[in-house]
Amino acid sequence: MSWFEKMAHKNNVGSPIFKGYVKFRSSIYGRVVFIITISALFLFVSFGIIFRSVNEEYMKSVISENGNNIGFLVEGALYKSMLENNRTSLQSTLDVINTMSGIDDVNMYDNKNNLVYTSISNDTTSHSNPDCKSCHKDFATMFSPKERSYRIIDSDSECIMNPKNNAGGRHLLIKSPILNDKSCYTSACHAHSPNEEVLGSLIIKMPLQGLDS
Repeated sequence: MSWFEKMAHKNNVGSPIFKGYVKFRSSIYGRVVFIITISALFLFVSFGIIFRSVNEEYMKSVISENGNNIGFLVEGALYKSMLENNRTSLQSTLDVINTMSGIDDVNMYDNKNNLVYTSISNDTTSHSNPDCKSCHKDFATMFSPKERSYRIIDSDSECIMNPKNNAGGRHLLIKSPILNDKSCYTSACHAHSPNEEVLGSLIIKMPLQGLDS
């Protein structure tokens, strides 16, 4: 005799609802329904966890792909100016890139992480200081030194590269190292030696509102 039946037998004056539940629980049909309900709940929770995991991996893949595309685009646009060491052309190209949709700003740093060029104009108040080194003493460890790497910042991040007037919105920071190659150290305008591996880096900031919406 099950516990429910014992309780029902002991409490003969029990409520009709309780007696009905005991009868339903004791029947084969009731047990089948109970097992199906528990199984469905388990499958629902498992599906939610799997869906969230797959969705996160998909979002990471999309962000990485977009970051790579933007990185190659900016590097290609600046390549000729950097090769010729033409500072005027370089700044003009950065100004043009700054007007492109999907890119907030582009900043160039030397191999000591000092800010060299920026697409942010001096009279712009909606952007924060792009000189990362002035805020982050450990800036050299925040990104990979020789590979393209990413960081996502939002309103809760300590990084002030996310403007206060965009609170709640996320931004992707793409750090693309400028690696030395033969076309660089054999160029007549350059002073880099063949022994230098990393000449500097680009940090591109792009909004993620399109992905988050």
